Amino acid sequence: MEFMLLLQQIAETLRDKGIKKIGIEAPYGLKKKAVDVARYFRNKGFFTVVVIDGCYGACDTYDRELKDIVQHVIHLGHKEIKMEREMGYTFIDVDFDFDIKKLKEEMEKLNYKRLGVFSDVQHVKKLEEIKKIAKLLGFEVKIGKDGYVLGCDYSAVREIENEVDAFLFIGTGEFHPVGASIVSKKPVFAYDTERGKIKRVNSEKFVRKRYGAMARAGKKVGFIVSMKKGQYVDPEYYIELGKKRFEIEILASFELKEFELYPFDCDFFVFFGCPRVPIEEGERFKKPVLTPAEFELLIKGGDYKLFEIER
Repeated sequence: MEFMLLLQQIAETLRDKGIKKIGIEAPYGLKKKAVDVARYFRNKGFFTVVVIDGCYGACDTYDRELKDIVQHVIHLGHKEIKMEREMGYTFIDVDFDFDIKKLKEEMEKLNYKRLGVFSDVQHVKKLEEIKKIAKLLGFEVKIGKDGYVLGCDYSAVREIENEVDAFLFIGTGEFHPVGASIVSKKPVFAYDTERGKIKRVNSEKFVRKRYGAMARAGKKVGFIVSMKKGQYVDPEYYIELGKKRFEIEILASFELKEFELYPFDCDFFVFFGCPRVPIEEGERFKKPVLTPAEFELLIKGGDYKLFEIER
């Protein structure tokens, strides 16, 4: 009901501004929700377009591509990141509900006193409620910056690491908790809100896979710069770093796909965009696709680290 009231308020605001054409953006997991939202606005007399391409975050917007089609964009499922855009944007949080009682039962199994709790964006509004429950169970709870992490920003974990004994992630999937276990030396546990279970996170398997990809790096490398303006990373530092050891070809891509890489005579690639692409989708590429941090590790050595961009 609250969500529908929000849509009604947005519709009234857009109509008052004379806006008639709107685009809808959403990550793949919310595409059906995006179609429902589009249908709602269409029934209110608006022209609507749903973007079918992927959307990895609030940095991943299609305002440049949509500006000749719509007048305003509604973005579902991510919190706004301040950046220049070609038109007006409305960001709508989509909160995922889950059984708090199951979480409470699972938390009773944890044997750590001081607990750092964090989540993905979709579950962040539950953190204060979880904090109260954890305190009733005898935990001392800390919540870091904004409470949630992104694939390129684990500051919510970093800033409280020295104040906790372990971390608890609330959400779905392994990407974010595995990232936290790499960033922090403290134990990381993940509560899967779909399965209702807590498990200890082990990043060793993930790191071994990434070292395996790095071991296949040859002499010729393609630096792929993202053409998504919210994800652009300047490769200049990495060009200087690697120019004596590697033959570097500078490429550019909007939505990186395997077939796009076929024409290029490169042994491996480094993607200067969302780190989720090489990390989560790396196995679909025949040749290794590394993050800038992994490329730096090839040259300088040291412990494995994630590629982060402070927001």
